[in-house]
Amino acid sequence: MVPRGYDEYLVPRLFGPWAESLVDRLQPARAIRALDVATGPGTVARVLSRRIGRRGQVAACDGSPAMIARAQSKP
Repeated sequence: MVPRGYDEYLVPRLFGPWAESLVDRLQPARAIRALDVATGPGTVARVLSRRIGRRGQVAACDGSPAMIARAQSKP
């Protein structure tokens, strides 16, 4: 329940816009490798992945198996 609620309510209103802003500020180069620690439902990892392109690579980890399952359930 917590991962779903977090993802459905907090991500669109708070963490989604924050992730976009964070990655904007980072200005990642194309085709880099990155690690997202405490990824939650994978919000930052997905934004970063779009920005670095197919030649890049993003790995993500989280201490919550339920959050990892939520992140993995998304395309």
